[in-house]
Amino acid sequence: IKTISGKKGFFTPKTVFNLDKEWEKGLQKYEQFFAGKDKVVEKLKLLKTDEKFQEEFSRYVPYEKVTTKNGRKENFGKLCRLATLLGVYPNDREASDNLLRENNFPFYSKFVQFVDEFRDVANRQRIMTGTGIKKGDSISTRNCAMTEVAKMLKCRNLLANSIPMKIVVDGETIEGVFMESAEGSDIKCLEKDDPLTMANKASFQTPEATQQLIDLQVLDFVCGNTDRHRGNMFYKFEGNKPGKVKLVGIQGIDNDCAFGTPDLSKRNQIMHLVHPDNMKYISKPMLLNLSLLTKDKLELNLAHYDLSKDQIAAVWDRVRMVRTAVEKNKIRVIDKDFWKKNPMGKTEYKDNYLAMMNELADECQKGEKCANATDEKRISYAKEI
Repeated sequence: IKTISGKKGFFTPKTVFNLDKEWEKGLQKYEQFFAGKDKVVEKLKLLKTDEKFQEEFSRYVPYEKVTTKNGRKENFGKLCRLATLLGVYPNDREASDNLLRENNFPFYSKFVQFVDEFRDVANRQRIMTGTGIKKGDSISTRNCAMTEVAKMLKCRNLLANSIPMKIVVDGETIEGVFMESAEGSDIKCLEKDDPLTMANKASFQTPEATQQLIDLQVLDFVCGNTDRHRGNMFYKFEGNKPGKVKLVGIQGIDNDCAFGTPDLSKRNQIMHLVHPDNMKYISKPMLLNLSLLTKDKLELNLAHYDLSKDQIAAVWDRVRMVRTAVEKNKIRVIDKDFWKKNPMGKTEYKDNYLAMMNELADECQKGEKCANATDEKRISYAKEI
């Protein structure tokens, strides 16, 4: 939408986390398929509304479609586990012995379609579960809450600004959230003349963007934002000639997976969240603003965004974790000139945002996105992502 003041962006009606309707909609297609299997029918009823069973089922649904090349072989163990969970077979061993038998192959093929049908909803269930967001929790307002924390830490430019908003459609007032359009390249919909397609590895070794990247890494951790992958950032470049463009800024979007209570002791449950032990760097301004932040100010400023007391308390705990990591010299404090002397490509890192950006830079250097690739290759890549 476009606001009266001329700002362009996206409006999302106020929403809460509840995927029951999506589970039920998908199951309707398969009720006849499982008819006569009483145990399975009972399990399907649980899958419609039981959060714990939805979480357990989602844990074994493959991230990629099983019907892709080699997908069936790679995910066969998960299919057996799902068949057992649904009561098709009494245990995984019997599922393994029976699913691929020739006379059972029609059932196996249909079962694969059934699992693929739930891939997207299961992924969303998995993300929210790992984040610590529960059924009934507000989702859309988390974008606004993260903008609020960015303001407190004086790094508001790192995010596409989000504010509560009401709009009127056909005389009906709808409450929701307005997120301003981010500036830069969107990796999810590249076109052949996009600046990102003209980039090489040197394009990413800019002090401004690298500094913003490590600040965003801290901001995301403090807010518990577990879903900051490359597709949830925009990339602002200067220049328009192949190999000459420079990354000068980044902005995070889609912050609705923030402010949960993720279990930081289990690495496989925190997805993209970077633990302080892996951050490596923090800027002096970010550390100063973290040091000035108080628990009372945090609670007061986040009181209007439908977050629970536990979720706000978890933010404060993560603030203290970053401070402690700095005190123990696990995170190095750097000044504004650090990246001029230490380009991103020369530093040692892994499992953090610097590594993520370096991977993107490598892809550009190899021609997977850069301008010296053929139009056909770039267009093919754009279609793929």
